[in-house]
Amino acid sequence: RIQLDVPAEDYFLGSFEVNSNKSGGFTERTLEDDLDIYIQIHPGKFSDLAAGLYRYQGQNLEKVSQEMILRRQVIAINQEVYHRASFGVTLISRAGREWISFLQLGRKLQKLQMNDLKIGLMPSGYSSKSGHNLPSADRIQNILGKQQGPSYFFLGGGISDEQVKSRGMKEDSVHMKGPAELIKEDLVERLPDYMIPTKVVILNAFPLTANGKLDFEALKKLHVEPEKRQLKVPKTETEKNLAEIWKTKLRREDLSIQDNFFELGGNSLTAVSLVSQVNRHWGAALPIQVLFEAPTIEKLGAKIDAQKREQSSRIVPLQSDGAGRPIYCWPGLGGSCMNLRLLAKKVSSDSPFYGIQAYGLNENETPYNTLHEMAKEDVKLIKAKQPHGPYTLWGYSFGARVAFEAAYQLEQSGETVESLVLLAPGSPVISGLTTGSAKSWASSQCGEYAAILFSVFMGSISDPLLEKCLATVDSEESFQNFITQHQSILDAEFVKRVMTIVSQTYEFKVSDLKSRTLRAPITILSASGDSDSFLENTSINESMDLHSVQLVCDHYTLLKFPGVEEIKTLMKSGCIKTLRSTPHFKSIWLGHSLGGIHGKKPVKSRHHLELSIY
Repeated sequence: RIQLDVPAEDYFLGSFEVNSNKSGGFTERTLEDDLDIYIQIHPGKFSDLAAGLYRYQGQNLEKVSQEMILRRQVIAINQEVYHRASFGVTLISRAGREWISFLQLGRKLQKLQMNDLKIGLMPSGYSSKSGHNLPSADRIQNILGKQQGPSYFFLGGGISDEQVKSRGMKEDSVHMKGPAELIKEDLVERLPDYMIPTKVVILNAFPLTANGKLDFEALKKLHVEPEKRQLKVPKTETEKNLAEIWKTKLRREDLSIQDNFFELGGNSLTAVSLVSQVNRHWGAALPIQVLFEAPTIEKLGAKIDAQKREQSSRIVPLQSDGAGRPIYCWPGLGGSCMNLRLLAKKVSSDSPFYGIQAYGLNENETPYNTLHEMAKEDVKLIKAKQPHGPYTLWGYSFGARVAFEAAYQLEQSGETVESLVLLAPGSPVISGLTTGSAKSWASSQCGEYAAILFSVFMGSISDPLLEKCLATVDSEESFQNFITQHQSILDAEFVKRVMTIVSQTYEFKVSDLKSRTLRAPITILSASGDSDSFLENTSINESMDLHSVQLVCDHYTLLKFPGVEEIKTLMKSGCIKTLRSTPHFKSIWLGHSLGGIHGKKPVKSRHHLELSIY
């Protein structure tokens, strides 16, 4: 008998006699026979297998359900792996809940892991003999509709030669995020910047009143000990002062000089406020985009100490990994690239993704006077980074106009644009409001402009504050005061600079559209509820290769979850054109599994295709 040596703080589970097979114990063959195996296929991973749950029968897969174990039902440290995985495997024992059945599951996993097919398997959930199952075990029972024996779930996917040979811990870096960090990431995907909490606390249970309702008073008084972790403390005076600024802006006490600003919950609002305070404190002239180049206290401190005053490029690296062709993307009105971060992360895992920040967002910058001039200067930046094509250009909202003009200028200079993708190039339709010029602030004339300007700062036209804004704002000064009042983290000068950019660019249009023929294939991703874009319902040159896709998401959720997932699915399905083909105009509808076609009527076209992506 082997006696386990268990520390006092751990639970003793049991010990087992080690016998040879001669004693009549379980043989490998009987262990194998007592298992049911279910395979879940993740969406878009296999061309010949639809997503869903399959039962493994001999050499065949029998589909049993559209349902499957979801990301949130995987243990927290492996949720980052879920989207990378191609499939999942659930082993279910038929041997009851004896201890041997749990050993049987582990033995089978080990045997599957020791394959020479370059397939990696990662344990991600299991049932418990004590009855405290992890979510994956409860989920599989709900899907199959009956009580099952002990189960073990693991994720699977292809691994590289380097991973097979590696004996280090580098691959484990993906597991360094805990539940609080993962929850915050989910909130970033779903909420506007100003609603994202700076701190997330995990509780085993909420405090309740005697009536079983949530006890808000007890919750306020709850004291949670901060999680202990290894911190690299500031070394220089600059780092110490910088750390104090970070603590104030991010509302955190425990900071390492190697913590990433964005991973700590930093967003576009805190970034602007932080850089402004840094510049005031040190008399520096750091641009807002500096946090993409130096996202830690250590790196930002080095920039300050070196007093690097050269102009940082407005081409902002939002996703630097991948050997594929870079994607250059223009943001919407206001010119900040920070709301493109989630898009870059989700759709560009194989290619670098760069945002192009508007000139005028930083101090001492004056916005360009025309769309042509704006695109001309941006093309210079792109060619400095990538001297020759082919180029891949994207543009969101107003940025779609700049992307189109830039594509035209690149082609006129003899370069090749492989693909032009216009995201939500129309404007959100705001019912009940009058249109007006950006130059006029009489409330009876520019309600629509004020609402769009409000959305630049608040990320929505459905926020309850919009009604109050429209009822009280009647000038640039009063709008500026309204925003700083409700977004106290922003300083008035920055709000004024953004307002100037919007005022200057709001009425920019692609001039002489009829003569601006592009050879590049163009994909128009129209957001639900938007008006027609500048390329639709116009006399478009028949030689242009246009593809129109009607999205389910609206103008403002397109850059959040689930909008970015919708775009990611489109890229995988090949609906976003990247190759030259016979000229035509396609209208593609994206349906929803709950039925019907969504959105506006299709544009006039010679081709029509229904495509369901869910």
